[in-house]
Amino acid sequence: MAKKWIWVLSTVVIGLVVIGLVVTVFVIFLGIKTILDQSEIKNLVQNKIRAYFELDVEYETIESNIFPYPAIQISGLKISENKAELCYLESLNLKIDIVSLFENKLVIQALQIKNGKSKITKFRNGDLSLVRNFKSDSEDLKSDKERIEEGPKTFFEALPLVVQIENFEFFWHDETTELSNKLVFQKLEIESSPNNLQLKTIILGNLDGNQFGYESEIQLTENNWDWKLATGEAKIKLTDWNLSTIGDLNNIFPKTDLSNSKINLDLKLKKPDLTQVHLNINHVSITGFKNSPLEAETNFKSDLTFDTNNLSTKWKNTEVWFAKHSNFQIEGDYSSNNNHLIQSSVVSDKINLDKLILLKDYVTRIDTAKSKYFSKQNVNNENNKTNRNAEPIKILLTTNIKEFSKEKLQIKNIVGKIEINPAHNVQIHSLHCQSFGGNIQLAGNYYIQKQSLHIKPNIKHLNLLSLFSYLDQDPILLGNLDSESDLIISLKPGGDFLDKLSGTTNFKISDGKLLGYANFIKPVAELGKILNFNGPKGESTEFQELTGDIIFENQNLNLKSIKMLGIGLSAEGGGVYSKSGKIDMKFTVALSGFVGKMIKLPILYKGVYGKNIAYIDPIWLASVYTGTIFLGGPAGTMVGGIAGSGASETVDKSIDSAKEGLNKVKSFFWD
Repeated sequence: MAKKWIWVLSTVVIGLVVIGLVVTVFVIFLGIKTILDQSEIKNLVQNKIRAYFELDVEYETIESNIFPYPAIQISGLKISENKAELCYLESLNLKIDIVSLFENKLVIQALQIKNGKSKITKFRNGDLSLVRNFKSDSEDLKSDKERIEEGPKTFFEALPLVVQIENFEFFWHDETTELSNKLVFQKLEIESSPNNLQLKTIILGNLDGNQFGYESEIQLTENNWDWKLATGEAKIKLTDWNLSTIGDLNNIFPKTDLSNSKINLDLKLKKPDLTQVHLNINHVSITGFKNSPLEAETNFKSDLTFDTNNLSTKWKNTEVWFAKHSNFQIEGDYSSNNNHLIQSSVVSDKINLDKLILLKDYVTRIDTAKSKYFSKQNVNNENNKTNRNAEPIKILLTTNIKEFSKEKLQIKNIVGKIEINPAHNVQIHSLHCQSFGGNIQLAGNYYIQKQSLHIKPNIKHLNLLSLFSYLDQDPILLGNLDSESDLIISLKPGGDFLDKLSGTTNFKISDGKLLGYANFIKPVAELGKILNFNGPKGESTEFQELTGDIIFENQNLNLKSIKMLGIGLSAEGGGVYSKSGKIDMKFTVALSGFVGKMIKLPILYKGVYGKNIAYIDPIWLASVYTGTIFLGGPAGTMVGGIAGSGASETVDKSIDSAKEGLNKVKSFFWD
């Protein structure tokens, strides 16, 4: 029985407590209703705005609600200057945190805005509307400034915990450039947490009709505005942005039709701790350029990591595609603690230099003078902002390019290492590639201050027929070329490139032919028909090996120690190919057999390139002629040839000297 009464009594007590709580809450709500209905609270928004700005504030209605939560609702809020509307909000809703009222504070739980618009004008004198109406001596402004300077916590406490905006249009107009922009926030949500020093943001909107999205979550580890103390991440996405609507790009690229050009972007910025920052560019693409090298799609992606503690940067998975004609995969790192050295590698399946040059010209030949955003004064000021005390950054670049092309030039498997020191020079440590059927190795230096290039190319088994085909010229020399060169090239502007080239080359051509104007052996074939010697046949001269040295200077080529091992003969000599195209060379040809060992045919190779001819030294021919008369028959021819071989050593000798030489040889054989 006692247990029954205890149970009844407990039930009554619990019921009374519940009823008491309900009544208490109802009374509290009535008190809030009374507070919210007071005129000074109703005019809170109006007074707050006027505390900051010298502007006119109007509204259609202000209402307060208790259920389902304490709130102030404002409709038709208008802010204007001299009857010119600067801002209009169709609906503004302030949700009040009920707990804060018991603590004698007014904490806004949420600020909601629907259907609004605002306009800011930048005047010709640089002033901004709204900004120029700030009451710089406002006590409220000073108080808020002090609150911000105290740290993020007090600033977050002053903000609504949640800000939600739907369909808000923001107009910008610049009187100087006469350009206007329209920014629409379809959805904007900001959520702050003063206790956790956390800020979350979501934005969906469009700029001048171009859709974009933004999300971020930022956490401050200390009550300090230093970004280094923040962690978090942010995402940005642009969808089918029409470049013709961005700024005045149509003016900057006047010869390009941007009407169908689109850009898409998707990137993520993440800061997991106090020292690491990751930037993931997941996708950037540009499409639809007309009348430009970018008619096809261009894509870019990359992963970058910044270490603020070690002052270093790393990039990986970096890829660039220029349609189907060029692509790059890049990885590398940079550290200021490592002698300011950038180490990077470039791998490519294909590079079309012609397309890239067109792209470079297209990008660099922009007409900024037609842009309303640029001024000569601003550009000059930016160019003058250089840090002369900054430590120069050095670059160590390794390459692995499978295919490189320019016009008809094809180079494959470019593998090498290049070091760039902006303070001194660019050094090619070693660069290997394949072209014209051969292998090319290159080393050298580019001296920046002297604007001079010193290179040492080493060529193995290069096919000369392929080279002449690339040059679109009839071949005059065939075979496989091996050479080692030491060249100096001045890269100073102006002047003829060949005038700036100097150096030396030693070469060997194997299993080749002399053709056309280069066939200096041709006269021997004609002589062979007369004297019945074995030697070259027809218009070309085959050889097993051709070697020699070339000295370049001021477009003059000095050929030295030229030696040729042919079929049925051998030759050696040299001479000069001058800047004017004049050829002045001399070769001595030895025929095979007993006669060939004793007779050397002197060939003069003279004229202007394209009209040059090769002919047997006339003094030698005079000796042969004289020998034939004196002795007659093959013996006279042989003796005359031997004498002529000696006489032709000095071209200026007369026929008389040739006769004298002949008599000496005659006495040697018959006296």
